[in-house]
Amino acid sequence: MQYTQKPYHPDGIRIVQSKLNMFASGSIYHDHIQFYNLLGDPNEPVDPCAFFIISYQYWGWMFTKDTMIIPGTDENRQPSEFGVNLDTGFRDKILAMFTTALVTGDSSAYDRDLTFTRETGEEVTVYRLREGIERFLITDINNPAASAQAQSELPVLWDDVNTNVESFNHIPGGCNVLYMDGHVDFLKYPSTYPVSVAAATFAGSWI
Repeated sequence: MQYTQKPYHPDGIRIVQSKLNMFASGSIYHDHIQFYNLLGDPNEPVDPCAFFIISYQYWGWMFTKDTMIIPGTDENRQPSEFGVNLDTGFRDKILAMFTTALVTGDSSAYDRDLTFTRETGEEVTVYRLREGIERFLITDINNPAASAQAQSELPVLWDDVNTNVESFNHIPGGCNVLYMDGHVDFLKYPSTYPVSVAAATFAGSWI
C-alpha cells in the first residue's frame, strides 16, 4: 500500500481528486510499527491518515451484488455499461456524495445509511456497515445459523478489481476478499460481487 500527502479529512477518510474513499487508517496505525517507512520515502514524515487508495477497496456500506446493477441484468455482462446493466442512479448518488464532501469538507454522509433512486424509480437504502447489520440479509428468522451465514457472505474489504489494468492487483486471476465474519476468500475474476465485471467497471470509472 502506498501513501501520499494531504488533503485528508480529520476522521481519516480520504478523498483523492473526488475519487474513492479508504478506511480510517489513523485507527490502525501505532507508534510501534517500525516498518511503515518501507512504504514510501523514509525521509518523509509519517502521516498515518495519508494512505493512497490504490491497493484495496473499502466502501463502508453493505453493498451486495444487487446494489449497483439494474435489477434483472447480469453483473458479468461484457462489457458492463451504465444504463445497460450498471445503475446510473447508484453512480450519481456516490458521485454527489463524494463531490459534496470534497467541496464542503463535510464527510458526515460517510457515517450514514445511503439512499438512492434507481433508474426504474425504485428507492433503495444501503446500510452503513456496523455490528449486527447483517440481520437485514436474513430471510429465515427461524434459522439460528442465519446470522453467521449472512456475515460470511458480506464483503468488507478487497484487493482492487478494476478495468484499468494498472489498478488491478492480481491480473488476471481475481482478488482476496475479507468478509464481515473475518474470513478471507480468493475469488476468481469474473465471479460475483465484488469480483464481477460490473464491480470492476464501476471501480474503473473512479480510479
